[in-house]
Amino acid sequence: QQTLLLHLGVDERSTSFKLEACAYNDATFRIPDQRGFQPTKEPIFPQEEFDMCVRTTLDVERLAEVMMQRFPNIGTQISTDPGRYVCNYVYCSSLQRFGNEDANICSLFLHVPPFAVVSEEQQLEYIAGFLAALAWPV
Repeated sequence: QQTLLLHLGVDERSTSFKLEACAYNDATFRIPDQRGFQPTKEPIFPQEEFDMCVRTTLDVERLAEVMMQRFPNIGTQISTDPGRYVCNYVYCSSLQRFGNEDANICSLFLHVPPFAVVSEEQQLEYIAGFLAALAWPV
């Protein structure tokens, strides 16, 4: 049995849900986070190559296909750019720590659109469908 670490974040400019296929070993925050942390061109993991791409072990292409079939009126995309702010930092940390294919833990980051674009009710339905798709092999 596999454990999934599902991270969610709002992409204020998006009109669809974005399955993030990867994250980058790059902590460059254009503004400080909640604690005032504002790194510039620092690797999240110093022992690894700066800006190295770390990919999820989940089949995001197949998962996106399933979600597009289940929710044809709500956009679903695959993204390879989670930004370089807190979302990327969290996702990269999760993938690096738990991304080993031998482990029973996998990570995925899902960017959601603002409620002004896709209502809270629709987002809850989508997330429930997303979790169901993850629970059963797709």
